[in-house]
Amino acid sequence: MNYPKMALLGAGIWLLLLYWVQPNARQDEWARLLLALAVLVWTPLAFQLLHYAQRFAVWTGMAGILLAVSLFFPSGLAMGTLACGWLLVALWAFQQGVARLREWRNLPGNMAIGAGQVFLLVGSLWAVFDRFGWRPLGFDPAIVLLTAVHFHYAGFLFPLLAGWLQELSPGVANRLAALLAILAIPMTAVGITVMQVSGVYWPEAIAAAVVALSGWLCGFGYLRLAMRGGTPFGARFAAIALALCLFFTMTLALGYAMRGYYPLEFLNIPSMRAWHGSVNALGVAGFGLYFRWLWSCEGPG
Repeated sequence: MNYPKMALLGAGIWLLLLYWVQPNARQDEWARLLLALAVLVWTPLAFQLLHYAQRFAVWTGMAGILLAVSLFFPSGLAMGTLACGWLLVALWAFQQGVARLREWRNLPGNMAIGAGQVFLLVGSLWAVFDRFGWRPLGFDPAIVLLTAVHFHYAGFLFPLLAGWLQELSPGVANRLAALLAILAIPMTAVGITVMQVSGVYWPEAIAAAVVALSGWLCGFGYLRLAMRGGTPFGARFAAIALALCLFFTMTLALGYAMRGYYPLEFLNIPSMRAWHGSVNALGVAGFGLYFRWLWSCEGPG
């Protein structure tokens, strides 16, 4: 089986999980489903677009299935062990990412594309922590899970979208968006850790501003691609939808991170899980990968 077929199988399994769990979007079960969607569907499709060797597709799919199933059972040794297969997938992607980073001078957008593959390892580590029931630095279990989700989407998929944008439309704004997409991930991790340990908000707020600026720049970049002459209708629709999703989710992220200074009652973890997480997982990831696939098939007319 190849990556698209594994993603199709993963989509079927994800729909079964959705029917079985019937989650409330404001509860942890929905975050687990979003992580399952990333490993079952979006990551195999991204590997296809990254031209990963097809011989590893079955292993990627099976490791994703084991992790996805483990997410809906109590954490412990057995579930943590099942999740470790996904860690091996992420280690392989890490190796591919490092190889791309070494060639950053020769390939446009390569730094962001390479960094995304490197950051996938962080997401997989936190997924394993969640499944073993570990709490690094005393983080709440909900934060451990959300960190795993965050690094699969903002850490892995978003830098890919920023890097592909720079490849397709080189320019100062898109180059800046890709650079900020790389910087935002470690800055966010540091900001959240500082807030957890010391209660100081400003590092997280600065990181969120960088994330938001990168997302807004990417959104405008994809809008420019959509308006380019010869862009196929399907790709144009996907790019516009992707841009609108980025504007929405990045604005919410900035508002949430500023809660220490300008608290907004409706921006809490449950609402961010329901809105920010859902639109990123279904809209940004879905429309972004769909756009890249259409462009690779048809390109500009």
